Amino acid sequence: MDQAAMNGPKHITVLVVEDDAIIRLAACSVLEEMGFYVREAFDGEEGLALLREDATIAFVLSDISMPRMDGLTMLGLAREMRADLPILLTSGMSEPPPGEAFIRKPYRAAALKEMVARVLDRPDLTLAASPIASLVDTTGRSDVDHR
Repeated sequence: MDQAAMNGPKHITVLVVEDDAIIRLAACSVLEEMGFYVREAFDGEEGLALLREDATIAFVLSDISMPRMDGLTMLGLAREMRADLPILLTSGMSEPPPGEAFIRKPYRAAALKEMVARVLDRPDLTLAASPIASLVDTTGRSDVDHR
């Protein structure tokens, strides 16, 4: 197998940390459609437990506002464990810390794909619109924060 194939999305494990089951399902579907292997967690505590047990997780998409442990607390602890771990934060209410990758909810599937490609520095990833886009966003408002 050539190096490009070994670095393809099917060889990248993504962790989605989101307490809203519908949003988590939609985000996981978009990432699976892109070809990633996806793990799921309900909150920061579950997310950290998965990060500790699964060294193959190469990217995290995390909500900020969650019960038990919020995304910002998880972000700090995850960075202590793995400083180079790419993390994309998301929220409909909270603001991210300066300099962190962020996408505001509700977001469209195409915007999520674009941000994932940017955070992973992988412009080769598929950025086409998703058939589940209507599940992810119906507001039509601007959804990508270009900080």
